[in-house]
Amino acid sequence: MCIFHWCTLSYISDNQQLRSFTLWMMGSLSQNNGAILAIAATTISLTILITLQQSKKLNLLQLGDEEAHYLGLKVKKQNLSCYCLAHF
Repeated sequence: MCIFHWCTLSYISDNQQLRSFTLWMMGSLSQNNGAILAIAATTISLTILITLQQSKKLNLLQLGDEEAHYLGLKVKKQNLSCYCLAHF
């Protein structure tokens, strides 16, 4: 459904609108001020640091829930942590 709307907008737009639309879809930062960029950079940095800190636990989750449980990981707690981190 989303692709249909994107194709329709692409078909009816002129060249300038297409360029603006493409930049908007890629997440252009040209309209943001320094405060917003600082908040975004801080949030992204914290998320990366927390993810790196939990990398061993995340690697265990790749083995599957049962195997990770046998290796001593609290799977439900880690899954909740991953969910919260992804929505942060």
